[in-house]
Amino acid sequence: MQGFGPRALTPGDGRDWLIQAAQLIGRQLWLFIAVALLAPAGTALLLALPIWDWWLPALGAWITLIATVFCYGLPLSFTVALACGLARAANRKQAPSARQLFNWTAIKALTRTTLLLFLLVLQGYLVVYWVQDQLLPVDLAAVEGGAPVLSSVTFGIASTVLGTQLSVLGSVVLVLQVLLAWFAIPLQLFRELPLAVCWQRSALAMQLNPWLFPVLGLSGLTLAALPFLDLVSIPAQVLALPLPVYLGALLYVAWNDVFQGGVEEEEFAELQDLWRAGVSSEPMPRQSGVRQESGLHPKVSPLFNRALLILTLVLLTACAAKSASPNTSPAGVRENGLMVLTRTDHNRTAEVRVGERIAVRLAENPATGFSWAIDETNRRLLTLDGSDYVAPESGFIGAKGQRTFQFTARQPGEITLQLKYWRVWEGDGSVTERFTVTLRIVP
Repeated sequence: MQGFGPRALTPGDGRDWLIQAAQLIGRQLWLFIAVALLAPAGTALLLALPIWDWWLPALGAWITLIATVFCYGLPLSFTVALACGLARAANRKQAPSARQLFNWTAIKALTRTTLLLFLLVLQGYLVVYWVQDQLLPVDLAAVEGGAPVLSSVTFGIASTVLGTQLSVLGSVVLVLQVLLAWFAIPLQLFRELPLAVCWQRSALAMQLNPWLFPVLGLSGLTLAALPFLDLVSIPAQVLALPLPVYLGALLYVAWNDVFQGGVEEEEFAELQDLWRAGVSSEPMPRQSGVRQESGLHPKVSPLFNRALLILTLVLLTACAAKSASPNTSPAGVRENGLMVLTRTDHNRTAEVRVGERIAVRLAENPATGFSWAIDETNRRLLTLDGSDYVAPESGFIGAKGQRTFQFTARQPGEITLQLKYWRVWEGDGSVTERFTVTLRIVP
């Protein structure tokens, strides 16, 4: 079917979308509830994988960022796409909603749409983090380890799964708004058009409905900020559970109204049959199936897909290069006469005075069997006063506590202090991360 859109509507129609999305969810309430549980359950499962403790600490802060967006963004993208498809299934007259989704064609479309949405969110996070890193360099691993930074940087990651899910959901809305891709997701899911065509039609629909820009922008910023406002953080986490499926249903309702005039295929076919019967005075046989959209340009799709992939690879390469660049600035921060060293001071040089106390703070998760230990030092110039571990304040799955080593500089000289993150009983072959700092002790 060709459809009626895109067409221009009013903010009043947008208010109707909110009601219609809630009504569609009410038709298959228990099914939507089950879908809503997929996002936090999928995130918790991904975060619990032991792979993060095996190799993530050794790969740097930007890899930590990508892994975090993967753990939160992929289940959320799947939930939104599945809820969007389920909303359409609930609105159609053909087969029961669940049966419409359990077929090979629907699964392929759902997979493609999920990956598309996840790539868009990942690119958005990479761009924002890169820009902020240029303006205010911050090592994510150091933030995780409790290192002092110049200002409060949360990076959109709250202390709970639902809080972070809500913040990432706000980022999804902002990314779809900025990239004019609000309608690209349902177009890709339901029409399976080439990506370039989906983007072109979505951009046109956004231009015809400019009132969507402030609505989506304010909504996205609000969702992203709510988990970090103490006054509303608890109610915000309650909203985090149903909002992804509501967003999926809202995407379908908006697409159906803008591109199809609010009429599904079977309803449109019934109207055609009635019109033809009135003209010819005899009923016309109803054709089954959905016709393909015309006016497509298949040659554009591979180029556009390659461009999207290349852009992602370029961003990843730039982020990795930034992470690998050496930092020659002086190491450490003095706090009340104490020289504090963190993960950001790896491979740097700190200058301390004889008699000055030094604290090395590093993230540690003893539940995995790994712990920090001293690998190389000079006990004549630097003595160990003690070591203690502080457990994480939140009960977040996979959260790390903080190991602190306390030293005192005894004599002038220059030494290399090296620590290793290992399983004691497995020996040096189990080392996954090292921390090295040069200490220049002056009188």
